[in-house]
Amino acid sequence: MAVTLKANNLDLLTNSKYSYLLSNYSSGVTEIILINSSGFSINDFILIGEFGNESTEVVQIASISTNTVTLKVATKFAHSESTKVTVLPYNQIRAYHTSTTAFSASELVEDYKDIQPDSIYTTAVDITNSTGYGWIVFSILRLLGDSTTQFDITNPTGTTFRYTYDATGTDPDIDSYVAVGSVVVINGQGFNAANNSSFTVTAVGTNYFEVSNASGVAEDDKTIGTGSISLRKVTQNSNYISYSGFAKNSVKKMIEMFYSRLTVTEQKVITTTEVFVFLAEAYSIARNELNLVNKEFNTEDAYSLTTTSGAAEYSLPDNFSSILSLWDDDNDVAIEYVEVRDAESYNDDSNNVTKFYLRGDYIGIVPTPTKAVNYKVRYMTRAEALTSYTDTIDLPNNNFYILINYVLFLASSRLKRSDGLAFYELFYKDIERMKISSDRGNGASSWGIADEAII
Repeated sequence: MAVTLKANNLDLLTNSKYSYLLSNYSSGVTEIILINSSGFSINDFILIGEFGNESTEVVQIASISTNTVTLKVATKFAHSESTKVTVLPYNQIRAYHTSTTAFSASELVEDYKDIQPDSIYTTAVDITNSTGYGWIVFSILRLLGDSTTQFDITNPTGTTFRYTYDATGTDPDIDSYVAVGSVVVINGQGFNAANNSSFTVTAVGTNYFEVSNASGVAEDDKTIGTGSISLRKVTQNSNYISYSGFAKNSVKKMIEMFYSRLTVTEQKVITTTEVFVFLAEAYSIARNELNLVNKEFNTEDAYSLTTTSGAAEYSLPDNFSSILSLWDDDNDVAIEYVEVRDAESYNDDSNNVTKFYLRGDYIGIVPTPTKAVNYKVRYMTRAEALTSYTDTIDLPNNNFYILINYVLFLASSRLKRSDGLAFYELFYKDIERMKISSDRGNGASSWGIADEAII
């Protein structure tokens, strides 16, 4: 059975430059006028229209004169005045398959495939595998300069060769597009054959890039001519896409649930990146509210702390939120908390009552230990940050569904909906119900630590 992998095209719109058409245009035109062409450059791929509309298309810029943009190919569709025009950072996807959750580019599902502008998603289909994991990267192949662009090729050191634009011909705008690690494909008409190949960029300057080439040849005033210099740029790989599906409380399923609550038009407005951020905020609020009544839910198993003679402070775990109890295993006694400002007084030799304090990322024992003592520490954890589609929302009694209301509230301004406040109120009503059903002792910790110990 074939497996379909989806890349959300809306993610390409985050922080992208855009403008609007100044006039109406029929299909088949190679020249358009924008209200403002600031941020648009030669060889940019641009989206005319909104993802998901049948007449939306992607074209490439050949030249720009003030606000007049000449295209490399004629448009396929007619476009009306005020149609949005957006610069796309990438214009293709590439899909891979792995048998494990570790990314590898060794097994290709589909090679470079153009973005599908008439859909919110660009899809790739794996017809070979029915199990495992899929991955997607966005990609762009950009031409640097044109036939008139001229380079000087020098050898600053060892096997390093530098390609410097010498201000003759069209500016390739190297520092805007080329980055260390980029793959550049050089096929200059007038270049020595040894200087034409596929290289990984090792350094970049304002008007030059460097590569490692043991066979390189220094030469001046070399024009691209009928050849080309192209740059293949890709994003980091996506989160893995499980062929066996995602858990119902996974970030992936939650995002899908959110989009299912929107109209087709609304789905074109909110990117998955934005939804991810909204969901993470909702989850953090829910976990923090839960901490007020059910400290056991976010409590880690006790961890061991052994003191060292002369050392008063010890590092707390990275996921530490607040302490619940400190137990002296050697003497079978609970250790009481003391404010850090009062801790110094407990170092008086005449006071042998052991207490603990908290200071930033450290737990302190007073008086300062003079021997090894074994303690057990119980603490509450911070809400785990959501970082991938596969992360799961952990709330009691399957209350992960309530987060969608908060996401809808945050998205309402972007969607121009008037019901945002209603979703906000629903979210907090659901939070209260979750707290009531999860309360284990009127909000008091069953571990019995004093309130002032909770930080």
